[in-house]
Amino acid sequence: MISQDRQRETTLLAITERLRTQDNRATMDPMFCVQIKIRDSCYDPEYGHGESIWVETESGDYDEVPPNTPGAKEFGYRDRWETVMVAFTEEGCKEIDSVLQSTHEDVA
Repeated sequence: MISQDRQRETTLLAITERLRTQDNRATMDPMFCVQIKIRDSCYDPEYGHGESIWVETESGDYDEVPPNTPGAKEFGYRDRWETVMVAFTEEGCKEIDSVLQSTHEDVA
């Protein structure tokens, strides 16, 4: 039991030191964000801020395709960033990022 308590104490002291110094990056109150890019589409092309995609609509899959593909229609889109998590250490962000990479194929 004493060895487990000692191990916990050592781990907590290491975490405290990392939070305190943040690897000497001069970050007083650090917050590291994990974000994913979301593409909102199917706007009228006029409302896409000049950016548009072509979506194949006949099969019902609604996949993005090259322009002038048979059965494709032009839609405007907007990209936005959505915060998934905020952490106090870079390691925390890297950990959640690796989980997202393994569970979502569209996360880059």
